[in-house]
Amino acid sequence: MLTKIEKKLMLLSDKLCGEKSKALIPFSCFAELFTNKNGVFDENLMQNTFLTLFKQDLIDATITKGKNEKYVFVEILKKGKNFNADIKREKRRVFLIVVRTILLAVLSFAVTIILKKIFSGKIF
Repeated sequence: MLTKIEKKLMLLSDKLCGEKSKALIPFSCFAELFTNKNGVFDENLMQNTFLTLFKQDLIDATITKGKNEKYVFVEILKKGKNFNADIKREKRRVFLIVVRTILLAVLSFAVTIILKKIFSGKIF
């Protein structure tokens, strides 16, 4: 199970990599995700998040230095390419569970009312 920030990082990486599933992305693209409450960019949090995703075989990331800025070379691995489809399936599953629960509650309410009318002797 991925945390909120890991999901956001996967979605952002997938969006930036596109069809190639590989991209060289500047740190500034990740600044919004990894900025703490004081407005300071937290590089350690970013590295730990990438490490966690690497351990789950979703992303392979390498941090490099450019002339003016640091970059992250991101490669989405085979398991990570199905990430968006997995999220959609998960949302659909949750939706179906909620709908089923509501329908069962309505059905049990209707059956309860019918049984009360039958046993009270006032059918019509």
